[in-house]
Amino acid sequence: QNTTWYTYNPSDTYTTLTKHYDSLTNTSTARGGAMGDVNSLALFVAENPYYTEATLQLAMVLFHVNDRQRGMELLFRCLWIYECAGIQGFLPNQKKVGKKGGTNGSSTASSSVALMD
Repeated sequence: QNTTWYTYNPSDTYTTLTKHYDSLTNTSTARGGAMGDVNSLALFVAENPYYTEATLQLAMVLFHVNDRQRGMELLFRCLWIYECAGIQGFLPNQKKVGKKGGTNGSSTASSSVALMD
C-alpha cells in the first residue's frame, strides 16, 4: 500500500508568536520575569487573538477564578479557530444540510457541515 504522510510546517509569524509566548510562560520570577502573571497573558491574548495556546491558557485561568462565561467565550473562539483552520476532510460528521435543515444527498443541498449530532 502507498501511504501518504503529511507534515505541519508553521509559518514564520506563528514561530515568532510561539517564541514570544514561551518567553512569557518560561521566564522565572527570580530573573524578573512574568511567570504566573495573568495580566501579561491577557495582554498577549488581546494582541494575538488567534493564537490558541495562549487563549486556552487564559480560558483555564478564567475557569479557575470562576469566570465561566468569559472562559466559555474563549473556548468557543478556540474551537472556531480550529474549525476554520481544519481541512474539510478531517472534520468529523460531514453531512450536507439542506435548506430546511434536513440531511439529504440532493444537488440542492448547501455545503454546510454539521460538526455535532
